[in-house]
Amino acid sequence: MRTTTIVTGVLLFLLGPIFFALGGEHKSPTAFIPSIFGLALIVCGAMSSTPAKTKMAMHIAVVVAFLGLLGSMRFVSKWPSLFAGGALANNLGALSGFLLFLLCGFFVVRSVLWFLGNRASRSAA
Repeated sequence: MRTTTIVTGVLLFLLGPIFFALGGEHKSPTAFIPSIFGLALIVCGAMSSTPAKTKMAMHIAVVVAFLGLLGSMRFVSKWPSLFAGGALANNLGALSGFLLFLLCGFFVVRSVLWFLGNRASRSAA
């Protein structure tokens, strides 16, 4: 799970500079919001280097990803414009929010399944 956390964190971290660079004349520091979530996940992944710290670090990581998932929900109303074929330059914020939603949602689901698997293996032992 450590690798999944770090990879998801790196992908989220990279969204910020990429969307900031794509912004052209309309560059906004809010493009770095996914990077903040990504940095937090990278730190949580690095904290889980020992089995004793893994449980705490992964719980913190899930909370961070869930907050990213909730935060990205504000773009839901703009998602139909992404799939309608509008100009990408006008939809960068919606696309960034959509990718934040997908990555955080994937991580939350993956983490919950990992937690459930750990619990089942402990109760079977």
